[in-house]
Amino acid sequence: MDEQIFAMIAEQRRDLADLLDGLTDAQWQTPSLCEGWRVREVVAHLVMPFSLPMWKFTLNLIARRGNFNRVMDERARAERRSNAELVEVLRANAETRFLPPGPKRHARMLADVVVHGQDIARPLGIERTVPAVQAEVVLTLLTHPMIQKFYGAVTDGLSFVSRDGWRWGDGPEVTGPSEALITTLAHRSAALDELGGPGLPLLRKRLSGSVG
Repeated sequence: MDEQIFAMIAEQRRDLADLLDGLTDAQWQTPSLCEGWRVREVVAHLVMPFSLPMWKFTLNLIARRGNFNRVMDERARAERRSNAELVEVLRANAETRFLPPGPKRHARMLADVVVHGQDIARPLGIERTVPAVQAEVVLTLLTHPMIQKFYGAVTDGLSFVSRDGWRWGDGPEVTGPSEALITTLAHRSAALDELGGPGLPLLRKRLSGSVG
C-alpha cells in the first residue's frame, strides 16, 4: 500500500504543477484557503521539504521554541524563488519520497498535497477532482482520532458519506463530494455549501467555533 501511496503523491504533485503552470501572476497573489497565505505561500510550503534539510528545519524549530506553525509561516514567506521556479521544483520532485516523522506518514504526505491543492484551486474557481482511491486514503486519515484531535474533533457524533462510496462514523450524516468533505474535514469552511445531510448544521456550528 505504501508504494501505491507514493505513486498517488507523485501523480498529485505533477497534476498540481500542471495547474500552476497556467496561472497568471495575479492568480499567484490570490488569497488561498490557508489563512494569511496567498497561492504563492502555499506552493512555497509544498516544496519546502525539497530545499530545507531536516537539520536546518530542526534548528529553526528550536529557535522558535517548538512553534511548528511559525516556522512553516516564516519559511513560506521568505521564499525568494520565482513562481516558475517553484513549479519546476514541485514537478522535478514529484517522485521524491520524503516522509515527515510520526505516524501515518505516507497518508499525511498525500493529504498535504491534496488538501493544499484544494486550498489553491477553490479560491481561483478551478475544479480540482481527486480520484476516488486517493480521496479514500485522505478521508480515512482526516477522520482518524489523532488527526481530528489536532483539528479540534469536529467529527464527534457525526457520520460522513462521500458520493464515491466512502463512509465513516455513527450519527447524523454529512454527505457530499469527496473534495468538499476533504476540504471541510481539514477545518476549512469554504466547501460547506456543497455538503448536505442532517449532520450539516452541527458541523457548521463547530467550524464556526460555536458550542455544539
